Amino acid sequence: MALPGWSDGRLGCSMVRAVLTDPKDADRIERLLGLSRGYLSRLRTGRKIPSEPLVAILALIHQQPSVLKRVEAMWERPAA
Repeated sequence: MALPGWSDGRLGCSMVRAVLTDPKDADRIERLLGLSRGYLSRLRTGRKIPSEPLVAILALIHQQPSVLKRVEAMWERPAA
């Protein structure tokens, strides 16, 4: 089931704008999530429409910015 406002990307674009208040955050998030450089900027301007899972992740980051630190820590740990 698609989210309201999803078909034209309004929901996703507005979530990206809410999370990305600093360009450095975009670089950090792109790196941590394995997104191509500049992808979040294209989402923010509406040139691309984000997937529902990406919007969910961005919503979590928006609600709890500490999530980014936990993701960084997860990637820094050596594989067991």
